[in-house]
Amino acid sequence: MCGLTIDVVQQTLSKRHVAVYTAGQLRVLINEALTVTNNAIVKAVREANGKWAGCSLVLALWTDSAVIVKSVGDCRAYLLRNNSLKQLTRDHTLSQLLAGSGQTETLLHRNQRDVLLNCLGVHDFEPNDEFATFEIRQGDRILLANAGVTSLISNSEIQTLLSQVVTATAAATTLGQTAIERGAKTTSCVVMFDV
Repeated sequence: MCGLTIDVVQQTLSKRHVAVYTAGQLRVLINEALTVTNNAIVKAVREANGKWAGCSLVLALWTDSAVIVKSVGDCRAYLLRNNSLKQLTRDHTLSQLLAGSGQTETLLHRNQRDVLLNCLGVHDFEPNDEFATFEIRQGDRILLANAGVTSLISNSEIQTLLSQVVTATAAATTLGQTAIERGAKTTSCVVMFDV
């Protein structure tokens, strides 16, 4: 379903000239693209006689001077600026919900911690208004990664690696390989951008 997700999001967004949109209009456009994508996933699963197929996604759109980031599920976006790492998105998981409300997640069984509370591929999907928007600065490094990476590599390790590895391609490759070496259960997907 990940391939379908990427294709539909790209097709939906490429039909518009996003360069002329304001940040607010881009947020609406992104949510529309996610709704179209969700409907395509639900239809594909139904046609394949499947019962359910959840999919996480993180995306970034550039305007002339800013980046707008959106995530659904447990994919994450990070910004490395002046060798300091900032997580731009939050996971839509049961453990994140409990952590955000001050409750302990120790009561959860291990397999319940990563339960997605919001993802693509569900009948009742509704896009939310959670966006990260920031101005681009020279030297910024942006990381988009799935849970196959972020569940196995700590934020401090990510920060160190992104600060030390010279090119975005090399950093992405190293993060993906590290996740695989540590036993990533899903395909490790990493996208890096240098400004």
